[in-house]
Amino acid sequence: MKQISFETNDRVLNELLKCVKIGREKYNLPDIKIPDVTYDVKGTYAGWAHCREWKIRLNGEMMLDHLDKFIESERSTVKHEMAHLITHKIDPTARSHGKLWKSVCKALGHDASRCHDYDVTKYKTRTYTRHVWACPCGKSNEVLLTPQKHKRQMGFIKQEPNGTLGFYVRNHKKCGRMVYLNKTTKI
Repeated sequence: MKQISFETNDRVLNELLKCVKIGREKYNLPDIKIPDVTYDVKGTYAGWAHCREWKIRLNGEMMLDHLDKFIESERSTVKHEMAHLITHKIDPTARSHGKLWKSVCKALGHDASRCHDYDVTKYKTRTYTRHVWACPCGKSNEVLLTPQKHKRQMGFIKQEPNGTLGFYVRNHKKCGRMVYLNKTTKI
């Protein structure tokens, strides 16, 4: 990930300062301050607000790709997360995207949308390992099993005469067997 420049960090802090001023004036919260900010969120999340710690975590990579929209627009992630902090300060029992949060968002100049609309196809997301099993007669598609289900099935298998490992399936159309193809795939 690219480094967050001082100028970009200053833009984030200036936007947060505007939100703090609005929170102090409109909601009579004289003790609120600019929260701690980190840029360590990964994947498709744009940001998180940690209300008890008075901290905002932002996705730095996503922010650099959508800088103006991320910081200063009416769909700003910075305003969205700051609205969570102010809402929690007003009423710690308020729902995270409820009526109070929406009214705080509108006061901050945010459109009160729950989710961002950034293109997230390039950001790393979690991949899952699946073990491939199939019918030896070719009449059925491959079946992908999670590591847990694969391990359980390995406890029921028998070695076939040709050396493959297989188990019997009650509802299979032709031969009633599935064999482990000894390969994994990522989804």
